Amino acid sequence: MNHRDNSNKNDSLFLYFFSNYNCVLMLDRKIIDKSFTEAFICSQINENQKLTSDRKSYFYNPNLIITFSLSDYQKYILNYDNVVAVAVTENEIEQIISGFELIPNTKAIKYWLLNNKIVLLQFEPKFFKLNGKKNKKIRYVRNYYSKLQNIKILEEPVYKKDVKAFLRKWKLLRKNSTNRPRIGIDRNFIFKYALKNNEKFIKHFFYFDDTLIGYSIIEKVDENHYNHLCRKADTTFNNLGLYIDFFAYNEISNKLNNSFIVNIGNTGGHDSLLREKTENFPVFFVFDCFDITVKKTV
Repeated sequence: MNHRDNSNKNDSLFLYFFSNYNCVLMLDRKIIDKSFTEAFICSQINENQKLTSDRKSYFYNPNLIITFSLSDYQKYILNYDNVVAVAVTENEIEQIISGFELIPNTKAIKYWLLNNKIVLLQFEPKFFKLNGKKNKKIRYVRNYYSKLQNIKILEEPVYKKDVKAFLRKWKLLRKNSTNRPRIGIDRNFIFKYALKNNEKFIKHFFYFDDTLIGYSIIEKVDENHYNHLCRKADTTFNNLGLYIDFFAYNEISNKLNNSFIVNIGNTGGHDSLLREKTENFPVFFVFDCFDITVKKTV
């Protein structure tokens, strides 16, 4: 039997429905794509999950790939039965769906959509003066915590066990929350990536006396673009998370003395998390998108 290589044909078919991809890119899409760095993806995975060889996606499990690169989606759906494409717009969903009929040797394809939103903040130096009624809450929180002599802010945890103990406590404090990510993701990212790279990350570990009560890790993408990769706070300290955020952003502003943007991540489809992410700091834009999960039956 003559077996012909159809890979070039398949690639060209997929290029057909992705051909307009670059044409529909807007400023917000470019900024979002710029945020999807290797460090950003590493901050999403646990110790058992691995990046793909191109470092643009990761294996959620051996049968499921999660990709942050729509331009690479075609090769994944050809070679794997389960693929999730993150931060896809409505137009891009249409492109993906229209290409299903071009996938060879497939009996059926099902897909699910999760409506998501990615929030980006934009700061000007004047914001950190916290003038005006609208900044009253942040101003109060800043004044309260900055006067506490028991608070120490370090670039590294004193001991690794401090992080582990804090995460165990944080999990217990958040046990009734609907927005509770697994602590293994933060633990893996901090020990495997953040503590081994001092140039790429802006790190703050907040201690009350000798107890770790919160931390923040921000990636510098370029001079004016940052990813807030993880932040957790002991919720027994009122509004500590807000203070941690303000402290980190203010430090960036003091070094830059210029405007900058911060990607503070997605809402996971939770309206409460959207309100939390947009109520205190100046919002640059909210990127309305979907995560599309595609399951292929061969």
